[in-house]
Formats: sequence, C-alpha cells, structure tokens
Amino acid sequence: MTGKTTWGQTAAIFEQCCGFLGADSGSAHLAAAGKVPSVVLFGPSSPEYLFAPGLISPVRSDVDCSPCYSNSLFPGCVHDRAICMNSIETEEVWITLQKVINENYGG
Repeated sequence: MTGKTTWGQTAAIFEQCCGFLGADSGSAHLAAAGKVPSVVLFGPSSPEYLFAPGLISPVRSDVDCSPCYSNSLFPGCVHDRAICMNSIETEEVWITLQKVINENYGG
C-alpha cells in the first residue's frame, strides 16, 4: 500500500487491523495513535524520545552507535550500511510480537 494511500486511508486501514509490525516511520506513529498494538523496529532513532511509554513495543539492536539519528533525513552514518537495523535479531522480533499478541488477544 506504500504510496497508494493517503494518511486518512491508511488510518482507516489501521482501524481494521489487530496489530502493526514495522520500522519507526509515519505509519508506525499513525498505528500507535490509533491504539493498534504495535511492534516497532528502531535503528537510528530512539523509542524513548518518539513514543510515550507503553504505547508501543520497541525492538532495537545493541550496536554502540545507536541511536545516532542518521538516516535519509539525518545523513552521516559512520558505517557503509545500516548496521543498527541489520543487527536486529529476527528471534527478538518474533518474541516481542508473540508477547504483544498474548497481551492483547490472549493468544
């Protein structure tokens, strides 16, 4: 749906969702604002400064340089690739997602 919906249409779609999984983005903020249980991945940004406590379930890697706020909006990463995002373990995302499902849906 990227690039094919307006923010209003995206919000309407999120109203029908039981969860959101994605990177820190406008969509993540929209899902959280709509009270959709959300697992949000963080690399160059920090959940503590962007979301109210308890609003989302954040997942981030343990790289020393994160958060650096270096991305397409804030250029200047000292690495040749986004190691902060590439270092997020799939297993950690899965465990966090299962926790959110169990807390919200008794799954």
